[in-house]
Amino acid sequence: MMKCHLIQKLALMGLLLLSFSSTAKDSKPFRPEMKDQLKPLSKTIGIKEIKPSKSDFAVIGQDERYQPGDMTRYPISTLGQLLMTSNGGTNSMCSATLISPRHLLTAAHCVYDKNARSFQAKLQFVPGRDGKYIPYGLYGVKTAYIPSQYPDAGFGKGNADIAILELSTDLGNQLGYMGYGVFSGPPEIIQQQISNQVKSLASQSGNRTQFTDRVTQYLSGVHNEYPEYALKYFGYSNDTNNEMWGDKCISWLLSDYSTEQFSQMQTYCDLQGGASGSAYIDSNNYVRGVVSWAKSSDNSEITDSSGRGTGNFKGNMDEVANVGHALSNYTFNLISQWINGIYGEETLVKSFSNSMNIKRIVMDNQCNQELYIAMRYKNAAGDWVNEGYYPTPRYSQVVKAASSDYFYYYAISKNGNLSWDGEDNFQTFYDERIGLRKRNIEDDFDTKITLTCS
Repeated sequence: MMKCHLIQKLALMGLLLLSFSSTAKDSKPFRPEMKDQLKPLSKTIGIKEIKPSKSDFAVIGQDERYQPGDMTRYPISTLGQLLMTSNGGTNSMCSATLISPRHLLTAAHCVYDKNARSFQAKLQFVPGRDGKYIPYGLYGVKTAYIPSQYPDAGFGKGNADIAILELSTDLGNQLGYMGYGVFSGPPEIIQQQISNQVKSLASQSGNRTQFTDRVTQYLSGVHNEYPEYALKYFGYSNDTNNEMWGDKCISWLLSDYSTEQFSQMQTYCDLQGGASGSAYIDSNNYVRGVVSWAKSSDNSEITDSSGRGTGNFKGNMDEVANVGHALSNYTFNLISQWINGIYGEETLVKSFSNSMNIKRIVMDNQCNQELYIAMRYKNAAGDWVNEGYYPTPRYSQVVKAASSDYFYYYAISKNGNLSWDGEDNFQTFYDERIGLRKRNIEDDFDTKITLTCS
């Protein structure tokens, strides 16, 4: 057994080395057929609201963010909010994207706390969140992968701000997932045309403020001139009340900050903190980078009437940008190996024992009389609870959010003539010991039990 294990390990390492020396090829996106798509829940599942924190990003010039429309349709259904809990119990949020049946792409700084030199204590994914509406439930992260260089790399040159998160559920088979591929940016001739236009604006008369206003306005709309090179993102900026907003912009390689392993892309998209980890996506649903950090200068920050900085910026492309971690050949291959569970010294890995999914249980009384319903299930905190009896009027429902893979239930009619009992589990409710039935929670995340009196 030991010999076989060693051979297998060497084979995996050989595959790792081979892949890192090969040329990257785009990973294809996947759109499920309608019959396989996950149906959104009709009601929300309550989860703790995250208070906005100070932003490290900027709205550049005029705020041009917009909402994506129907968030339950592909490809927007592949995007979601990432909820993080630190080892000290602090809650925060980022954004993430499905790029395989059970893997998310996000930023490493959402996953790993450099100040504490540790991974977050808990990570959870909320696909398609729209304010208080949670259409597909909540999913726990099982494993996190980041480059081993990340903890010692600052934002800027050599920034290794990329992460892959593995879910415990093949969610992408029902919501779909994005493809991913190496970022190249506009060709040199297009970049030169943009640069020439900026120089032309600089040559016009006026002071510095007038110049930066002209440049900001031009760069905010330059993606309309070259739509084939535009990228868009959608994420959960902390000023949007847990709603998904995004922007479209032209992006180019930030060569002064890129290395052979880790590339940086400069964008003029508008965003705020919380959008970190959002995917920069091309028109063919391929991820080319993730929201990472921002660069600016003292001259570019907009101040209020008291002279205090607002966190918003204006200026030319040499001074200000919201920067994305661009996928290079190295990071493309790194991600591909992580998705296959292959890694070596180039990777830091964290396994989470607290990964859990929150799904919904619906007890539907279709009787023509009132029922009393009792249930045993794991709540959103992961604790087993006994609850009941719920007086449930005819043609009404009892709805609970559960984190267990199964639950138990019991019901009895008001007149005592009908009951739904079992021998799968025995519990005491109001000094009466009763037998409950067991029911597995389904993959469609809305497990419904219909109680009829016929």
